[in-house]
Amino acid sequence: MKKLAFIFPGQGCQYVGMGKTLYDEYQNVRDIFQEANDAVGFDLKKMCFDGNLKELNDVENMMLAILTVSYCVFDVYMKEIGVQPVITAGHSLGEYTALLCSGALSFNDALYLVRLRGRLGKELLENRKANMSVIYDINKSIVDEECKNICQKDRIVQIACYNAYDQVVISGDEDLVMKVEDRIVSLNGQITPILNSPPYHSSLMEQASQKLKEKLEGIQFGNFKWPVISNVSAIPYLNENKIIDNLTMQIKKPVQWKATMDYINDMSIDSVIELGPQAVLTNLFNSQGYGISAASFGRASDRKTLINSTQEDESNGKGENIEKAFIPTVITKCLAAAVSTKNSNWNNDEYEKGVIEPYNQIQQMQIELENNSLEPTHEQMLTALNMLHSVFVTKRTPVEEQKQRITQILKDTGTTEIFKGFLSEKGM
Repeated sequence: MKKLAFIFPGQGCQYVGMGKTLYDEYQNVRDIFQEANDAVGFDLKKMCFDGNLKELNDVENMMLAILTVSYCVFDVYMKEIGVQPVITAGHSLGEYTALLCSGALSFNDALYLVRLRGRLGKELLENRKANMSVIYDINKSIVDEECKNICQKDRIVQIACYNAYDQVVISGDEDLVMKVEDRIVSLNGQITPILNSPPYHSSLMEQASQKLKEKLEGIQFGNFKWPVISNVSAIPYLNENKIIDNLTMQIKKPVQWKATMDYINDMSIDSVIELGPQAVLTNLFNSQGYGISAASFGRASDRKTLINSTQEDESNGKGENIEKAFIPTVITKCLAAAVSTKNSNWNNDEYEKGVIEPYNQIQQMQIELENNSLEPTHEQMLTALNMLHSVFVTKRTPVEEQKQRITQILKDTGTTEIFKGFLSEKGM
């Protein structure tokens, strides 16, 4: 059975005309654009379809446009195919889209936050010359060393995005960014400046991060329908309570995209689907040699192929099995929680016995269930819960956090009544 991961793009995928094909074909896309227009107070649709590139590249407009079009692509995907992911992630701005599509953010709140994010970046540029630049065809450690050598007191340049083994983005004061670019070129690396960009994911955004946090604290977040990987930690959010902290950190800390792709790869994902205007992340993912196929639902040729493939599966009687593969179970939730739990125990013997061994046992059980298209039994789910408890105890997770996370797993999988005595049995 197939397992899908969704990825959502950020800055750099915008172009005039984006979303128009879907708008002309789908009523749900027209409804989304109308909702966006009402929320932002201007004709976002007209700007995306008929505006000029300078207008679209304005950082506030760009963020609203990419979020809206990516959400439209996601909505069309759900209408045409509807198979849910087992994990999702978004690059930079794309993390907001991932949270929106997971149910953790409302559309109006997402529009408000990304517009604010753009405005905060513009405010910084009014008082300080800063920029970003893509660096590739050179080892990230070399770039990091060059940045450290060029930094000055109270003036910085640093790696802002770890995109791939041979691609990073740097961010900081404009003249220092240019000096690093010159050094990279002299070392036979390649550069692509990101024109008129605020220095996102750098310490220059410290003040902006605090202003963003103030607004985040006024947002009502929903429950996750599926896991979303954080840019800052490259592991899934524990729950919606972490959104404020993670997004506050995200605007001033590097995007760990390579680690995010590694995490997706380690989950034995069958296919990665990018949901956005272009295929920027698709191309990046396919260049890493993971052996996982990535496709962009926003690209017409890929969209047609994915829809046709789903229709063929349904006509061959495979549609029901495919749908079941994407319904989270107690076992898949426990495995994800075990991996994403912070460790505070550095005793190797205890870690091997209490974390590695039980985790491997449950992972093998999940693989057998998937290979045989079986649903987990009560005994298997209980074994997975005991494994997770062992991981929590070994990693020295606070009891209150243990209780909260297990309670959420049972709630998400509809098994609260079945395992209602589990928490008390474990002293929680």
